[in-house]
Amino acid sequence: QNPNSRRFPLMKGLTEISPKSLKGEKQMEYSVPFKWAICAASVSLLLAIQGNCMAEETNVLELDKNLSSYEWKEREQAAESIAQLGKAAKITIPSLIERLKDEEWQVRKAAANALGSMGTEAKTAVSPLIGALGDEEWHVREPAAYALAAIGPASVPAVTALIKALHDEEWRVRKPAALALEAIGLASKPALPFLIELLDDAEWQVRKAGIQALGTLGPSAREAIPALEKKLSDDENQVQIEAVKALNKIKMNRREK
Repeated sequence: QNPNSRRFPLMKGLTEISPKSLKGEKQMEYSVPFKWAICAASVSLLLAIQGNCMAEETNVLELDKNLSSYEWKEREQAAESIAQLGKAAKITIPSLIERLKDEEWQVRKAAANALGSMGTEAKTAVSPLIGALGDEEWHVREPAAYALAAIGPASVPAVTALIKALHDEEWRVRKPAALALEAIGLASKPALPFLIELLDDAEWQVRKAGIQALGTLGPSAREAIPALEKKLSDDENQVQIEAVKALNKIKMNRREK
């Protein structure tokens, strides 16, 4: 009889280990308990993971509920917490869309940020985010533009609104507007002349974003070549680097054609 079956009752009747397959009694004493320890640890890990998933789901549902709280601070905090969870909290997207029209701009800002954290999962929010680009507070317009950039090509309906945002009085809005056009890709070609104008923006971060958007357009942005070549001597090194990249994309693609 396997001596381990007396010392470890759970093993009894499950298996018998032949001493011939073992090199010694010492190995017999530790090999089987070790295997059971591994199994026990695996089960504990799986249960812990399951418990964490359930707790996270409960937390998301609670946050979704808090988005409708009477206290605007609670609504804001709920949206900020959702932003930290990102796509794991995508079930809150409908509620976040509603918060884009909240009476408090801090809540609208937090909701736009949270939608941006969802990436492409938030494509149903494109139309409401277009509306947010016209918000009276630039603190809301900025994250709305970033959210459209995060959504990517599905934000194509926002091209016209983004072109308008390129002329926003706040540079922190102009920059993500250009980045959103870059993320949309070739479908943002109607913005070409406005992106060229953006290369003379007073803020270098805006100029850089505009150049990145032009580079994405490839050969269709060939009319931007003269303006891009001027940026090779821009005061900011990062703008110069992006100009080189954009020119390479445009000219390389033209040669390939």
